[in-house]
This record gives sequence, structure tokens and C-alpha cells, in this order.
Amino acid sequence: MLDTLPEMTAADVLEDLPISDWAGPFSPELSARALDALEAGRVLILPRLEFRLEPRRPPFSIPPSPPRTARTSASIRAPRPSDATGLDPGQAERLAAMMHRFADQATALVEGLAPPYAGHLERARTSFRPVEIAGRSYSPRHDDRRLHVDAFPTRPMRGRRILRVFSNIARDGAARDWRVGEPFAAFAERFMPKVRPAFPGSAYVLQASA
Repeated sequence: MLDTLPEMTAADVLEDLPISDWAGPFSPELSARALDALEAGRVLILPRLEFRLEPRRPPFSIPPSPPRTARTSASIRAPRPSDATGLDPGQAERLAAMMHRFADQATALVEGLAPPYAGHLERARTSFRPVEIAGRSYSPRHDDRRLHVDAFPTRPMRGRRILRVFSNIARDGAARDWRVGEPFAAFAERFMPKVRPAFPGSAYVLQASA
């Protein structure tokens, strides 16, 4: 049986910052707050920062029964979004432009708010999740509703850290609920003694079965 940890409060997890502009400029005091919170493992919450959609443009026509993944992604190396939503070519181009605009603004936010990170950022993929995950069927390995660590045997971090930027653009105002685990040091102390060493070739096997 796992040990019971003390219950965390919102103050233990969240740092609310009064930011309404993706590009700043940000005061030294605000940057210091952000850096201290990030290095302590807290989540920055920016309720005044809005990612604006294109005005006077219709929403994307997501099919009523989209594929199982219910997400699409894009990167600098793959400028067009992966085919996970069934959009027509014109809407796919709009979606790619929107995702790259978000990635650019997110990069500007991090570089402006946390200058010490600026020279060390490696921009990864940007994903768009247009379909509610509730009620959908996923294998345990692909179920994002489960509490998990974002470092996988098939994608080793090799000493790097992950910094994610999320924005809820649901037109109906639906909330995005998150579960947050304990600080990583406490997590590692509980689970590392139970982890068996990986056998040679295990990363390839996991990637092939994904």
C-alpha cells in the first residue's frame, strides 16, 4: 500500500500571475515570481491571458465521429497538422496557421517571462484537442486522464525538462479540469525503488507497440 501524502492546497500548486499580453514586457518582479514558481514545480495560471481566434471566421468543422486520437499536432519540421480531425484541405491550412501562431506566442511568453530559459528552449510539437476526452475509450498507455509523468521510455529527456503552455479556446466556455501530482522528488522517492531496470531494446519494443 502506498503511503498517504499530506493533501496539497491551491497555494502549493498554483501561481496566479496578472498577465494579459503574450509578449510583455514583464517587470523584473513578475519574472522573479514566475521563475521561482516554475523552479518549485508549481503551475503558472494566467486567467487574463487569452489566445484569440480569428474574428469572423467559422469554427472548424470537426466530424461527429473523429478518429480515436481526437487530437492533431504540428511542429517546425512538420508544418501541416497530422491528419487526426478529418478536416478539408482549406480548414487544415487554417488550423496549421492557428497552431503555429499559438506556438510563436507561447515561445515569446516563455522567453519574455523567464529570460534565463530563452537560450535553452527546444520547441517541440504543438497539439490541438478539439474533442472532449470524457467517454472515449483508450488503452491504459494512451489514456491522458490517468495521472502520469510526461517522460516516457520512447521519448527519454536525457536531463532536459518539459515546460508546457496550455490555452483553453473552447467556444462554449467549458472548463478544462486537471489533476496535478505531488512534487517530483516525493514521487520519485515513492516509486523509484519499485522500478525495474529497463532491458536492452525495451525502448524499441515500446515504440513499435505504440
